[in-house]
Parts: sequence; structure tokens; C-alpha cells
Amino acid sequence: MNWIKHCRSMVPDYRTTLYWNPTVKLDDTGQATIEFYTSDAPADYDITIEGITQTGKIVCRRSTVTAD
Repeated sequence: MNWIKHCRSMVPDYRTTLYWNPTVKLDDTGQATIEFYTSDAPADYDITIEGITQTGKIVCRRSTVTAD
């Protein structure tokens, strides 16, 4: 067993920013898939996606997910 990895998994995770990627690329259909882990605190999480299209249009989408 990897002792360092084991110890880290025992430390509670209460991060407020769970995923940050300023370079998400869309596929040919305009879709992208991302994955992230929630922190150890059950809560509602606000998701904000912001970007700029190839034509310079600013886009923003907000949503909420619940993790328990």
C-alpha cells in the first residue's frame, strides 16, 4: 500500500474550488466532457462555465448540483 496516498485519503477535503481548467476544448460537435470529485462536505455546488467563442462572443452558463 502506498502510505502517503493512504494518509492523504484520510484527510478531509473541504476545498471550495473543485475544478479549474482554463483550456477546455470542445469537440467537432461543440461538446466537452469534464470530471471532478466533490469535497467531503455534503452540499449544493454552484457550477459556472465561462468562455469565448471563436467569433469573440462571451458565453456564461450557471447551474447547481447536489452532492450528499
